[in-house]
Amino acid sequence: MTRIFSDEELDLLARRPRDQIEDAVARSPGEALETFERWVRRHTAFTEGFYRWVATIQGWLYERYGPEGLATTADLDSRLAHASPGSSARDGDLEALCEAVREVLGEPTRTGAVLARWDAVESHLRTVHDHHRDRVSAYLSHVYRSHGVDELEACLRYSGERTLLRWMPEDLSRPPEVRLRTWVGMLHGNFARIRIEEDDEKFTIIQDPCGTCTRQIEAGACGPPLDLAVVAERHRITYGEGDMPVYRTHVAVMHYLMPIEKSGVPWPVVSCPMGRGTGPCQIALYKDPARTPESLAARVA
Repeated sequence: MTRIFSDEELDLLARRPRDQIEDAVARSPGEALETFERWVRRHTAFTEGFYRWVATIQGWLYERYGPEGLATTADLDSRLAHASPGSSARDGDLEALCEAVREVLGEPTRTGAVLARWDAVESHLRTVHDHHRDRVSAYLSHVYRSHGVDELEACLRYSGERTLLRWMPEDLSRPPEVRLRTWVGMLHGNFARIRIEEDDEKFTIIQDPCGTCTRQIEAGACGPPLDLAVVAERHRITYGEGDMPVYRTHVAVMHYLMPIEKSGVPWPVVSCPMGRGTGPCQIALYKDPARTPESLAARVA
């Protein structure tokens, strides 16, 4: 398959939401409003995925260990509230911040004011996002510390089947240019900084930093006060290496083990830093998913 996008088009796709809003303000108030609302929705949608993820972890604990097993998580949220600044963020705060942006979007000469107010919205959204990312991680930490690494894998499988993997058939059925735009939108919604490369077979999205794992590690979440778990075992959910922050183990399960069992290859090909590494994270989207090299499955063999 030949190239679909020019380098200039890929660069535009990779531009940060803030830069896209600035570009839109220069073109028209209507486009600026649409762009602003789109990025608020995308950031919010990513965070809502964390809500559903926690619900599936709770469901797994209940099914696996009964009411008593679920009850052992009763103090997780209260402990997290003391450790996470995002626990005090409120929806009303976000709406007030968004309204402040809308007030100046129709004034092209006030680009600086628009961007300053967007920065406040984005900071709020990032704080909420990070709190709920850490909430997922606190629940996974509880599963690992209470029940061990094999049960952590079982829990991740339960969650994956009810969340991300439900979307896999739809994603794989769509044209490659649509898939790229969708994944790029999600990664921007996840507060990643990205660039995109294309060759005849695939798109490669380079996150630096990744919006979840790397930023969480850089924030010191594996130490106090959060003390999120690090999976020590050389296990398939740590690619046989061990010393992996608990949140990062979902990549081996939801992007490798489960998709490989369904299709023979990863979906998509996510190359995270190993262990507690914080370097670039690459996502390879093959234009024809059936041509994803089967050799890549060996990473979790």
